[in-house]
Amino acid sequence: MLKIVSAPDEWITDFAPTEECLRSSDADIFTFWQRFPNTKPCFSYTWKGTTSRVLEVGNYAHWWNEQISKKTRNMVRKAAKREIVMKTVGFSDSLARGIVKIYNEKPIRQRRPFRHYGETVEEVTERFSPWIGTSDFAGAYYGDELVGFIHIISTDKYVLLSQIISYESQRDKAVNNALISKAVEICVDKGVRYLIYARMSGGGLGRFKRKNGFMKKLVPRYYIPLSLKGELALALRLHHGVKELLPERVKEVLRPLKEAYDRF
Repeated sequence: MLKIVSAPDEWITDFAPTEECLRSSDADIFTFWQRFPNTKPCFSYTWKGTTSRVLEVGNYAHWWNEQISKKTRNMVRKAAKREIVMKTVGFSDSLARGIVKIYNEKPIRQRRPFRHYGETVEEVTERFSPWIGTSDFAGAYYGDELVGFIHIISTDKYVLLSQIISYESQRDKAVNNALISKAVEICVDKGVRYLIYARMSGGGLGRFKRKNGFMKKLVPRYYIPLSLKGELALALRLHHGVKELLPERVKEVLRPLKEAYDRF
């Protein structure tokens, strides 16, 4: 099996490969991306444009009136009408316990095993602890109960939306829309220009990102072969997976079928 290893914390800090770093890796291919907003390739390695979802932050009124639709604005209003209260909170045992309850609601999310299902308060605390100094948390509360939360990390170039999640049982309250609204408020208060929502996604998650004002941006992702297997994979374009070998017209035909399957 082809082993591909990514640079550590590549969303948080700029990365430039060194001989020592590459020698210490047991991967077939080492990969790293060039952080937004620097979109022009700076290295001579094999690269491919990879997509991120980026919200360019001006002020809250601009996001509200220009970057989202009337329907999305109504979803944010809906959360307030359904008595969802947004709060900026510090990390605490109480927050960790609320997060664990949300994580353990269901073992399957978006038709995939949910990787945080079964985590304990201690494990959640340990995972978030390294980032607390550069993080902001916001909680969505229904009464006294945490029903959703957002975790964002401040970097030198943008704010990274690290996680957004809520109870699926509370979906009718538009909790995630309210959480995005709160993330925009936090970014405005910090005076940052960009909010990054990880990679581009298809299906329902991709639509959610677009409807909340996130635009597709391309940045270079580099691939460095470290073995003969890695060199062959790059030559045959197998490092992106089989689906990348399909012609775009075939992907367009298959995409609605996949989305219909995901909704089933």
